[in-house]
Amino acid sequence: MMLMPIGNKGVIKQEGGVMHRRRRYWVQGGIDCLYDAENVAIDLFRRARDYEVFLCLQSICKVYFDFRVIAYCLMPNCYHLLVEKEHKPINKAVKWLNNTYLCHFRKKKESGIAFETCIYEMPQHDDNLMLCASRYIHMRPVLGGLVRRTIDYKYSSYNTLSGSIDDGITDTSIIIDRFFGNSDYYADFVNDACGTVEMENMVFKTNCIIRGKINSL
Repeated sequence: MMLMPIGNKGVIKQEGGVMHRRRRYWVQGGIDCLYDAENVAIDLFRRARDYEVFLCLQSICKVYFDFRVIAYCLMPNCYHLLVEKEHKPINKAVKWLNNTYLCHFRKKKESGIAFETCIYEMPQHDDNLMLCASRYIHMRPVLGGLVRRTIDYKYSSYNTLSGSIDDGITDTSIIIDRFFGNSDYYADFVNDACGTVEMENMVFKTNCIIRGKINSL
């Protein structure tokens, strides 16, 4: 394992009345869950072309910055990414992705977009947390009322991981290998949670785990 300081961005802590940020470290081969949203009430993705541009940039970004995409979902006002980083800190990749996408808006003479990035570092070798985070990401369109079924949403990695398509972005082996190579098992893992009385509680706990508030489900 390699630990490398990547700056002071991270969780804000308060000690003795003084606010400061905890120094973040890059863990080679670690897994990060990214939540990126704008800090103003304007959609990031306003038309189908916007989604297509961002997915194209995402495929370029993962190659240039050497990370593997485990799961993703693009929502109208935010995006979620679950990645495994290899040799470069993920914060540089996120900066490139966000700034390059902003250029897409400037070319169309549109404004009002401002990113607010949160990066949650997961404990290494925690498969349960990784799988729960991926399920939460893929359920976002259902929870947000955009579609009734996860399979109906085009701008996520769910259909690739469930074996319906190949988006050329998602590294399916990271998750599907945990389900004995069977995509149908993963689809059941995601969809069995949808529509149940436990779903909201499970989503809340997954959020808390990712943010480091509790240790396990």
